[in-house]
Amino acid sequence: MPINMEWKPMGQLFNPLDHGLPMGCKTHSQSPQAIILDNRFRVYCTSRARDEGGKFLSKVIYVDFDFDWNFIGHSNGEIIPLGELGTFDEHGIFPFSPFQDGDKITAYTCGWSRRVSVDVETATGFATSDDNGQTFEKLGHGPVFASSLREPMLVGDSFVRKYNGTYHMWYMYGTKWVKETDNSKPDRVYKIGHAVSNDGVNWMPDNAQIIPDILHENECQALPSVLYDNGIYHMVFCYRDVFGFRDDPSKGYRIGYAYSVDGQYWVRDDDLGGLKNAQGEWDRDMMSYPHLMQHHDKIYCLYNGNQFGREGFGGYQLNQSGLTWKHNQADKNKILNHFQNCDEGFIDELSSRVDIVDYAQKLIDKAQRFEVWNGDQLIGFIAVYWNDENDYITNVSVDRKYQGQGIGDALVKRCVITSKSLGKKTVKLEVKNDNQSAINLYKKNRFECMTENINYATMIKIIE
Repeated sequence: MPINMEWKPMGQLFNPLDHGLPMGCKTHSQSPQAIILDNRFRVYCTSRARDEGGKFLSKVIYVDFDFDWNFIGHSNGEIIPLGELGTFDEHGIFPFSPFQDGDKITAYTCGWSRRVSVDVETATGFATSDDNGQTFEKLGHGPVFASSLREPMLVGDSFVRKYNGTYHMWYMYGTKWVKETDNSKPDRVYKIGHAVSNDGVNWMPDNAQIIPDILHENECQALPSVLYDNGIYHMVFCYRDVFGFRDDPSKGYRIGYAYSVDGQYWVRDDDLGGLKNAQGEWDRDMMSYPHLMQHHDKIYCLYNGNQFGREGFGGYQLNQSGLTWKHNQADKNKILNHFQNCDEGFIDELSSRVDIVDYAQKLIDKAQRFEVWNGDQLIGFIAVYWNDENDYITNVSVDRKYQGQGIGDALVKRCVITSKSLGKKTVKLEVKNDNQSAINLYKKNRFECMTENINYATMIKIIE
């Protein structure tokens, strides 16, 4: 991903109010999530019909686009049936998350059913398709992942991908129902969690909130969507206030962003994500239910607009030009070439202090490396040894042609906040006493001098 994420607007892609939808659906195309077929994008979403009593039912439809995002058509029949009387998905499926698992298409469904004391309960179902995603058959009448002792309510929004033979699920789970006043209806609070599986059906959750709150402890987080790119996991999700979100745009859904180097411990930085600007009237009051996807070298984010997707969905395309972040992607030759370009910029040339061939190999074998690239050239590099509680930075270097652009500062910040997300207590480093520019950089990032000898100072940052 680029260091500064800039998104190009694609506009509103689909408005359900402009189309005659199947199964009695009239409004909404919530939580757009795509699979890529041979000649099209197929975007699944949830539309709304009404039952005999006039209450909403959530039903899955799909919308097809060519690879330039021109509308082709939409589904005309039932894709997956709602559940039978008394089952977890009796009253709706929202969201519906497709997953291309090798040569098969599966889906993780968020089934919901009405409750009496509160509005709803949810759980995650599993389904497969044998006709290229036109219809899906459920594994059974019950869920594959649901509430438990540690997560007692509202499990759903499950997004699954497979990495290194292990299935990873990022999902929503409820923590409590709360009332704004004694006479108010209860509103739910939910967070984002993570689970793993060997087969995609039987799951082992971490039972922990993985995305920190920024509003308050009752911040509501939903619809995680994850994309792995150049050694870094990128997540978009939506979040809102627990009260007032239906009528007050300032409390409604907006899009958050976080990144991780292992898919489990996350750094939240909504500003870095860059998905804050509405494109028109249709998303002016709300941006919700985002979905990251990649096709060849293009990355897209689909999302819903006002009234939880009543007016459809649109998207952004990521501008892939400029400098990009990577993690542990440079091979030995790239690191050696980078060191050679930076050698004269070190106070005491690096090659005079270490065998740079051996040092490059050591970093590959034992260090975590955050990298800044310009095209195929490694131009910025920080290497850190991750220990049990205390991390040690062994190298910070920026190609001389790119110095003065804040790259070194960005590398140090990325290292520190990632260490914090992993629960580390301190980050240490050594710096030459006469390298004043480096010392100033570290002081700017609140490193303090611990010890000093004739040549080097040891600096430390206490992680709070």
